[in-house]
Amino acid sequence: MLYIIFSNVKTFVFIIFSLFVLLGLSACEQAAEQKKIGIIVPIEHKAMNEITAGFTETLKTIYPYPVNIKNANAQSDINLERAFIQQMRDEKYDIIVPIGTDASQLSASIIKDQAIVSLASRLTDEDRKKRKSRKRKYLEKRSS
Repeated sequence: MLYIIFSNVKTFVFIIFSLFVLLGLSACEQAAEQKKIGIIVPIEHKAMNEITAGFTETLKTIYPYPVNIKNANAQSDINLERAFIQQMRDEKYDIIVPIGTDASQLSASIIKDQAIVSLASRLTDEDRKKRKSRKRKYLEKRSS
């Protein structure tokens, strides 16, 4: 599972490069299949639109294969946000991209075995340790 925090431009470039590698490796096997990426936008705002546009444009310029990007705007409704995340989890999106700390934490609590790339988020080391611990328990339970 991939979980990355975006907080500055260098990190953003690293994320995009990592996505390129991640999607590129699997695209070698399945070039005809479009990868699905879901972006969770918690609120309609100019800054959120700019983050989404920058991520989408950068991804399309460095990743040469077809990508299906779904923007899900929760419009400040936590229940709607949760529903979008669960829908993307159930539809097996290749990468889920929540914007903001709250959306990232909610995504991390719901998604167990899909890639999460957080944009404009700040999680503490304690949050990351909890996530690792939860993942380990999930994998142990799954293998038994």
